Amino acid sequence: MKIVIPTCDKYAHTVPAHVHYLRKGWPQCPYEVMVVVGGKATLDDVDATVITLGKDHGYADNFFIFLNRYMHDELMLLCLDDLIPVGVYPRRIARSVAVIEKDRNVVMVRLSKRFSTPGVPYKKEDFFVEMDKGDSHLFSQKGTIWRVSNFRKLLSKGSTPWGAEDLG
Repeated sequence: MKIVIPTCDKYAHTVPAHVHYLRKGWPQCPYEVMVVVGGKATLDDVDATVITLGKDHGYADNFFIFLNRYMHDELMLLCLDDLIPVGVYPRRIARSVAVIEKDRNVVMVRLSKRFSTPGVPYKKEDFFVEMDKGDSHLFSQKGTIWRVSNFRKLLSKGSTPWGAEDLG
């Protein structure tokens, strides 16, 4: 799994604080942290792998290009550039990774309770709930572990986070 923080040049200034608090809250983080920026932004002082695309295409298109070039059928913990981690729960993340790795029917695990459905408990692990296709806020972008192949199907070039939410 990789932790991915996509952004665009306009908001790249938020990334150093984001990565700082992620590292402070989770100093033994076992995952590679990757930051995606467009072209003009420079992030020399960030404790993460910085992927610069050469040209800024805006948030969603930068992310779309990154997924197609650098990610395969693996897991990613998606963190938006506007979300500063205030608390990191490594055991919850480890349990979530274990569930999504074991069951190919699980395509994402939202780590935040915000916007989560009260849903039916997941059969194999009572910590989780199953979400139906008709549930609102199904496409989660904040603090969510995704199977990249499924996320890629929902995000299309030129899309916005809100458009992807509607598709989810």
